[in-house]
Order: sequence, then C-alpha cells, then structure tokens
Amino acid sequence: MKSPLIVLSLVFALGAGVLEAQAKPITFSFTAIVASAEPVFPTVHPGDLVIGHYTFESTTPDSDPNPTRGVYFSPGTFDAKIDTLSFSFPLSDIEVLNNYAGSSSDRYTVAAISGNIQLQLYLLAETNPNALTNDNLPLLPPALSSFSTDLFLVYVGSAPNIAANVTTLVPEPATLLLVAMGFAGLAVTASTRRRDR
Repeated sequence: MKSPLIVLSLVFALGAGVLEAQAKPITFSFTAIVASAEPVFPTVHPGDLVIGHYTFESTTPDSDPNPTRGVYFSPGTFDAKIDTLSFSFPLSDIEVLNNYAGSSSDRYTVAAISGNIQLQLYLLAETNPNALTNDNLPLLPPALSSFSTDLFLVYVGSAPNIAANVTTLVPEPATLLLVAMGFAGLAVTASTRRRDR
C-alpha cells in the first residue's frame, strides 16, 4: 500500500501540471539600459535603467497559418518604467518568426500601442536560425544570448525615440514557483519510492 506521503506528492505534482496546462496569464519581466533617447523624452538619458514586464495568455492561438510565422493577439499588458517615466499599455501582439520565408534568421517581437506611442521588445537573430525552434508562442522567455539584437524600443511616430539594450528577460517568480512546485513534488515522490523498495 502506498504511503500517504506518496499519494500526497503525486496529487501535488499532478495538480501543478494541470494548473500549468490550463489557460493562464504568464508574465515575463525584463531589464534594459537606455542606449539612446531623443528630446521628445527629456527626462530619459543614456545609461538609465528600464524595468518592465508584459503579460499574455498561455493558450492564445496563432492567427497566421504560415508555419514559420506566429502572430498571437493575446489579452494582456505591457508595462515599463524609466526613471520617472512610466508606461502601462494593453498588449497588442506577440510575433514569432522562425526562419520566416526561407530566411536564416529568427525574430521575437512583443508590441503594445496606445495613441501615438508604441512599446516594443525586439529580439533578432540574423545569423542564428536556431534561436527559436518553431513559431509557437514561447511559454519561457527566449534566451537573450541567442539573439544578436535585443532591444526595448519606444516609438513616437515612425522612429524609435528610446532604444534600450535588454540585459535580462525572465519569467515572473509566480510562474517559476509553480514549475518548481511540480518538480519538487516529483522529486519527493521519487525519493519516497526509492526508500520504500
């Protein structure tokens, strides 16, 4: 007969897996360093720290039938703070290009628009066709080291008025905690089974 600990661990691990599989908001946080800023934002200067995050639904469907381009119109938000300047926009879309139209590049773009201002997280791998493995919506942040260009951009008009080099892109702690809880439950189960043999 299985001990209560084994049963509890299995229920715990399965419960975490079920929660992970259901539609739920996922948040990625990022930091960046301002590389350039135009006078339209006089309080922003090169070297300023950018702290931001965006949230999307994990089960948002791909609206583009092209197998090398994914476009995800997910509900969510895109927030960023640079010194005293703050943005909080509804998420517009996430685009994932994996060797799009026969190219040897991959691209991951997150955009949000409010009025005449657009926020964008822009990752481009021009010579690394394996930065992304498909055009699916990434449920873990793409590895920045795989991309030759990694920028947070603020557009007013057609040109970026703030360009910042992204230094980190990580899942929100709550998402990490859920995944860690599932693995912890599995580890306890495996350990208990070895002991009972």
